[in-house]
Amino acid sequence: MDIGTLSHLAEIALGASVYPSYLFSPSIYYRFLRLLAEDMYPDLSVELGVGTGGGSMHLALGNPEGNVIGIDGGNHWPEALKHVEETCPNFEFWQRESVEAAGYAKQLWSQSDNVRLVDILFIDTIHTYEQTMAEFNAWKSLLSSRAIVLLDDLYYSGVSDAWEELPGSKVRLDMLHPESGFGAICDLALEDLT
Repeated sequence: MDIGTLSHLAEIALGASVYPSYLFSPSIYYRFLRLLAEDMYPDLSVELGVGTGGGSMHLALGNPEGNVIGIDGGNHWPEALKHVEETCPNFEFWQRESVEAAGYAKQLWSQSDNVRLVDILFIDTIHTYEQTMAEFNAWKSLLSSRAIVLLDDLYYSGVSDAWEELPGSKVRLDMLHPESGFGAICDLALEDLT
């Protein structure tokens, strides 16, 4: 995956159809997530900051063969989340703090023969520099060699500062979330991040 492909998928998302449910906003970036999962075919996607679950649902719908873990420490939309769980059997919700969840994942997956690496990591929790960097640093050892990291709310100064500091090839896709900004990072050079 490269920034040209990510930009192309974002352009397609602008005209893609909206998921037909009042439970979820008609967000353009939701449509992008579905297209990204269809194109990339990720084994595992993780969304930090689930909210209603629309992002996780679109990742799960985009690749029904892959797994999606949505993580949120204080989800308050049980009806929407129930819809995601019923619609997408490949979705799993973890009600945990996002940084702590990375430690939980490492422990859980180290106890099994099933090595899990994250192909898509979507960071969308508390929009501060400290939280964004803490989440990236907590999850970076669990990223696959082809991982894409997505960040929402790049108009917040803390997230924008983190964006500038994070490694990899970056593309701003603000048209996907005009009110708040959106970006994607690929080619992370993971061997340099340890």
